[in-house]
Amino acid sequence: MTDFPARPPDFWAIARALFVLLGLSFWAQLLFHTGYTAYADRPEPRALFYCALMPLLLLVLLALQNRQRQRLGLSWAELGFRRPRRSLLQLLWQLPLAYGLLLLLFHGLRLLVGAPLSPGPTPLPPWWLFAASIIFLVPLVEEIVFRGLLFCYLQPRYRRRGVLGWSSALFALVHLGEGALLLQPYFFLMGWLLGWLRLHHRNLWAAVALHCFINAGATLIPLLI
Repeated sequence: MTDFPARPPDFWAIARALFVLLGLSFWAQLLFHTGYTAYADRPEPRALFYCALMPLLLLVLLALQNRQRQRLGLSWAELGFRRPRRSLLQLLWQLPLAYGLLLLLFHGLRLLVGAPLSPGPTPLPPWWLFAASIIFLVPLVEEIVFRGLLFCYLQPRYRRRGVLGWSSALFALVHLGEGALLLQPYFFLMGWLLGWLRLHHRNLWAAVALHCFINAGATLIPLLI
């Protein structure tokens, strides 16, 4: 059984997927931060409405990705969502190990440049809405694009290192935001580990699990301490 479909998506299909992901993700995060800041200053229903738009936009993005998958003639199994196997039990030690490596790199980069650890957002009544979106919806959306559609495009054209290299580089580039330039090695390693799990288990659920694990740590720890 091969790890990619018989007719992989072309370049423009991947470009459209990345464009939609970047566009809707940008608006989702912008609306959330706008609403969260407004709610912190003056709690009111209108601000809470802005916060609710983030998960709604992510759900719309998932629906658009499903429609694109159907247009490309890809099944969920060809995209990588295969039936869980017993080998996925290895995630019990692989997830903590991968998360530990990322933490070491993150704090190593921070100490290297002398950057202070920025505080997390102040917990507010809608914080659970933010946490649920970041922990569950964002990983699903990003994995469908980077380790799903993008892998379907790269695997027939490159060897294992090329697939991991290109997908990790694009994953890091997408996360190039304000103040994140020095964190590019962190995001590259994160993309590499996600891709390695996807290839090792031949299952996109493995990458989704690690992505959820990472986002849970990055989101809940600052909110709860």
